[in-house]
Amino acid sequence: MKAVEQFINELEKNGIKVDHNTTGEGENKREIVHMGVSGNNFSGLHFNIVFDPEGSFSAQMFCNEICKVPEAKNLIMLQTVNALNAKYRWVAFYVTADGSVTANMSFEFNDNKPEDLIASYLRHFYGIIDTAYPILMKALYA
Repeated sequence: MKAVEQFINELEKNGIKVDHNTTGEGENKREIVHMGVSGNNFSGLHFNIVFDPEGSFSAQMFCNEICKVPEAKNLIMLQTVNALNAKYRWVAFYVTADGSVTANMSFEFNDNKPEDLIASYLRHFYGIIDTAYPILMKALYA
């Protein structure tokens, strides 16, 4: 069974519903797992995990729109995400050209119970975003 399938089975076993899609072909084929997540400090954020081609044992997690930043707050938000990047080196926060604060994390795993390792990375990613969310909101609304 492929790592992505093992991971999806683990999530569903724990009551987490996901969407699973495939994009591209050959060397460009990627499997994408999408889920909605709520935390202690946020609700309704969307997480995506994009798996590299089978056998590469690598993937990337995204949370594409943690919040939207009006142009007037762009400088303060850039300073805020820079501070978060210094503190939480495993997760990269950035402000996109359209003013969305996004986070991502690349990781690797192995074929020895990959679902456990990937779930651990997801918890870590989720935890950092949950901790960073009030900081981002304070910068946005201060």
